[in-house]
Amino acid sequence: MTVVARPARSGYDVIVVGGGPAGVTLAKKLAELTDLRVLIVESGVEDVGVAQELAKVQAAGDLRPDYYAAHSQRLFGGTSNIWHGWCAVLDERPFLGNEWPFPYGELKGYYPEAARILNVPSIVHERPEAVLDMDRSRTIHTLESDVPHAERVAHGVGLSSSFSNERSVLSATVILVEPSPVQALLAGRRRPAFHTQITVRAEMAPTEDNNVELSNTEKDHLGQPRARVAMRFDLAAVEKVLKLLNAELVRAGIGRFQFRSGKPSFVYKRGVPFVNGGGHLMGTTRMGEDPSRSVTDAAGRVHGFSNLYVAGSSLFPASSAANPTLTIVALALRLAEHLATQAR
Repeated sequence: MTVVARPARSGYDVIVVGGGPAGVTLAKKLAELTDLRVLIVESGVEDVGVAQELAKVQAAGDLRPDYYAAHSQRLFGGTSNIWHGWCAVLDERPFLGNEWPFPYGELKGYYPEAARILNVPSIVHERPEAVLDMDRSRTIHTLESDVPHAERVAHGVGLSSSFSNERSVLSATVILVEPSPVQALLAGRRRPAFHTQITVRAEMAPTEDNNVELSNTEKDHLGQPRARVAMRFDLAAVEKVLKLLNAELVRAGIGRFQFRSGKPSFVYKRGVPFVNGGGHLMGTTRMGEDPSRSVTDAAGRVHGFSNLYVAGSSLFPASSAANPTLTIVALALRLAEHLATQAR
């Protein structure tokens, strides 16, 4: 890859706007598969100044304006510049519900190469099962959560994709943070238990109330209307998942979650307004076959155009409880193969 200050006068076959994980992966894979001349256009190499000012939005809902600017890095490398390297595969749940326009197996086929590109171990795209009992082994499984190094594998617990799909609930994973053994009162007598902090990673359902429009009151540095982003958490949907997961843990004889406030919503609601943790902005140009309900087709081509494609997590018609970067890279590899076929 060559960094140039001025594009070549002879022109390019493909122009990639954005040098984040999706754009860089797409460009490099296209260069590997074809003789196409590919140009990546990016805002710059610093996260300050006019370029980063353009990342600001007019916010409505549960997140403050600075949240969006903090998680939209307009420079080479994109948001990977503030990424901790956590990777996980998407749950199969939204695919079982036909929310994605192609089967899960097709996406899964790109995960091994995506893992190699991101320099994470192969276990990141595998799903080990934890059998609770012979009758309900499919109900709960451990989820490998974010494997930045082979020796650091943190396990969580969640409902299986098939069970979640049957019960019409979202994906959610509960990560146990440094559990320590204690004695707790269980069923009338003190028994061994664990005291632990937990991290809940929950899927957000796409809703019409969460949307992006042009602001009528605010403009950016270039005099263009800012994006007005409305985003609200569906806490009731997450609480439904946690209650179902808790019931399954009790039924399987493993234990139960007990929350200090008596309601799980306290745990994940209190951090909503703050700029902390990871931010995954996705789903604004979702893929699908119906132009009235999607922006691109199953390949990522914008409806009504022959040569305009989208890459990145904005394509996700539904997410899961997993970090999206591994899937972003996998989708970029898939798009590169499609474009290479088109070129041939």
